[in-house]
Amino acid sequence: MARNDSVGELDHQFSHFQELTGTPPTHLDSHHDVHRDPRMLKHVLAFARRYALPLRGYSEVRHLGKFTGSGVGRRIRSRSAWQD
Repeated sequence: MARNDSVGELDHQFSHFQELTGTPPTHLDSHHDVHRDPRMLKHVLAFARRYALPLRGYSEVRHLGKFTGSGVGRRIRSRSAWQD
């Protein structure tokens, strides 16, 4: 992926995230650790600095390998139902 494509994709995903959530992300990460590839890393680090966002593996943000998030929605729904 060329530099302009990489930076453009970062900008696009960042904007799309904010449109969907109404807030900026709390940190940056990538699928399959693509951000660690030396060809990508310098662009992602610059992007993280530009928006003052921690980047997993290059900040205090840690990876929880066994956490998948599956079932989180069910637990939240059942907990709120229990409180009603």
